[in-house]
Order: sequence, then C-alpha cells, then structure tokens
Amino acid sequence: MNEDQNRSYQKNFELTSAQLREHYNDQRLKEDHALQNNFARHQQQLTDTLAEIQHKMEQDIIQAQQAAAATKKQVTDKLADGFYRFEQLPATLHEDAQGATVAIRIPPYEKNNVLLRVHGRQLRLSFSRRVEEKLPQAAGLGHYARSESVAQEFQTEKILDPKSVHQTYQDGVLTFRIKNA
Repeated sequence: MNEDQNRSYQKNFELTSAQLREHYNDQRLKEDHALQNNFARHQQQLTDTLAEIQHKMEQDIIQAQQAAAATKKQVTDKLADGFYRFEQLPATLHEDAQGATVAIRIPPYEKNNVLLRVHGRQLRLSFSRRVEEKLPQAAGLGHYARSESVAQEFQTEKILDPKSVHQTYQDGVLTFRIKNA
C-alpha cells in the first residue's frame, strides 16, 4: 500500500467517524427531545389528574355541607312541630251515672301507644313511643332514636271497675269507657 492510499483511507476513516459522531449526536438530540416531550406530557396528565381530584373533593365537601344542613333543618323542623314535641296529652274526662269516658284526639298510627290504668277513683292515661329514624349525613345515614313518655291523671267522683274498660277509635278520637264499680 502506498502512502496515497493510506491517506485516502485515513481521510475516509475520518469522514466516516465524523459522520457517525454527527449521526450519534443527532440521534441523541432526537431522543432528548422525545424524552422532554414525554416528561411534559406526563407532567400535564398529573396536573390534570390533580385538578380533577381537587374538583371532586370540593364537590364532596359541598355535598357533605348540604347534607348536614338538610339534617339540621329536619331536626329543627321537628323540634318546632307539635307532633314531635309531645308535652301533654290533650285528653278530656266526662263522668255520668254509669261511669266515665276519657277521650283523646290522636293519629291512628299512635293509638296503640296510649294506655289507660284504672285504680279506684284514679285514672292514669299514658303515652309512650320510641322514634327511630335515619337521616342523611356526610358519610351515609345517621341513625337517631329517642323515647318519649307523657302521662295525665284524672280523679273521678265514683270508684271505677278496672275490668270494664272498653276502648274504641273513631274519626281520630281514641275513647275509653269505664263503668262504675
């Protein structure tokens, strides 16, 4: 091999090496650019996901606040409603020659919660109920229960027969008829 061929090979080698380096650098730049694009895309997806989660949490908080406000309104409304605030029994006593009659206006679904006890001249009318309800809360339903008892006593002029108590319900009025002893 002569020297001209040597120089020619060396020049070709240098050109090929330079082309390879340039090609390698171009590839590296393309890969870096693709990596940066992927990183930016993933970062945007994470930002979007976080924004969705934040929006969902804000909506959940608003719904929880609305549910709590609705529950509070229900409880407040029930406290103002006379049906839920039984403080006394609106009963009346009428006596005649054969005995006594006790009458009370009460809804039909509550009539079984009224009891009448007769002992001599004393009548004791009592009302007891247990109220259970489920109200919406932030995390599902809340279970509330309460018991109420109200009593009213009457004295009669004559002694009554406790075995003769007869109960009827008509037109929203629960009536107890008790014969004299």
